[in-house]
Amino acid sequence: MRSLSNLSLQLARNSTTANQKVVRAGEDPETSEDIQAFYSLIMQQDFANFAYLEQGRVIHETIKTTLESFQ
Repeated sequence: MRSLSNLSLQLARNSTTANQKVVRAGEDPETSEDIQAFYSLIMQQDFANFAYLEQGRVIHETIKTTLESFQ
């Protein structure tokens, strides 16, 4: 369970890192002209954001289900 306790923090870091890479790539003229590399960064950003949000949703649903089971 130790790895799962840090999962939210790790996913948040991955999401932040992916967002920063996209911003830096947009500012760099060499990367902004390379459509394939920029597309790859955008996909990494989307997947990182999705993973973070999905993990938050799963935790919310788990807590909700637990609380409903006591009623």
